[in-house]
Amino acid sequence: MKARSDSKLSEKVQPAKRGRSDTTGAEKKKAKVTTTSPESATRNYNKPEIPKPPLPSVWAKPNARYCYGKAMLSPSELRKAGPQCISLHNLYANGYNVQKTYFSVRLKSEHFLRPSDDVFTVDYGDLYDLFIFDALDFSIIRSFSLYLAQKVQIENKPVAFLDPQCMSFSVIEKDRSFTISYVEKALSLANFSKKKYLKFACNTGRHWIAVVLSIKWCTVWYINSMKGNKFDTLINLLDESFANFIKNNPRRKLGMSELKHITTFQCHQQPMGAKSCGFYTAYHLLYAASISAKLTNPEDFILPSESLGDSVLSDLREWMAGFFMTQVVAKDGEFHEPSCGY
Repeated sequence: MKARSDSKLSEKVQPAKRGRSDTTGAEKKKAKVTTTSPESATRNYNKPEIPKPPLPSVWAKPNARYCYGKAMLSPSELRKAGPQCISLHNLYANGYNVQKTYFSVRLKSEHFLRPSDDVFTVDYGDLYDLFIFDALDFSIIRSFSLYLAQKVQIENKPVAFLDPQCMSFSVIEKDRSFTISYVEKALSLANFSKKKYLKFACNTGRHWIAVVLSIKWCTVWYINSMKGNKFDTLINLLDESFANFIKNNPRRKLGMSELKHITTFQCHQQPMGAKSCGFYTAYHLLYAASISAKLTNPEDFILPSESLGDSVLSDLREWMAGFFMTQVVAKDGEFHEPSCGY
């Protein structure tokens, strides 16, 4: 029985004229991959020693609807998605032709306030979740955090990002001493670099939230797109890390106090039953980074509470696809890993 034409990777898809701003196979199929030369931006810091983090538990199970070798979106869906999504889908098609199942991302140490570079993989199955707006795993959220870290660096915003891999509840519970050390040293490094905020995505077990810590105002906002989650594990860890930071930085003792935790912060709420917390977390981090330089007091940090529109989710997907194509896959991309073979 022949497969439907919209599920074949060999289907030719032409890039849309204007993108919205969001088993191995026996037969060879061709798909054109296009890339765009990116602008690279790097900054070097004198970095405190930070140990290598333990690995978090994988929380998102492989999507049962993902089938390696079949198109992730139909041709009509791809045309609506945007040119970068088309290019990323073609990358998957070309990878399938040579039995690849992932690509690698090389992160720069300064983006997550780490002592050294690191390499992680993005499985094609994780891309499927990105394409269909499903539950996002660590590789996608980590990549979006790198996209934001690079963006605020280029725009010279007073923001630093932490590694979502290090800040998940599973890592905190597995090696609390590591995470305390990581956050404490990140606070010192951010303060030394005149950063006013630390921001990160946190996986609480089966849910993503965005966290914003203001060093100046000693305030932490927990931006949660779904009510009913508790953050005691993270609150206690941040309190201890911040206390150590103040203790070991005498010049910062004046005017500093204990952290104030705002856990009922108003923000966009995802629809009931949706698995879009990863997209909401990405948007909340992006929004928080965009307004950071404009804030004059903590009361000015306000978000709407309605659900995000489909166009916003599409924009996030298109930006993430563009990051992969121009900054990871492209050989002159800042996060390109040469040994990956792309």
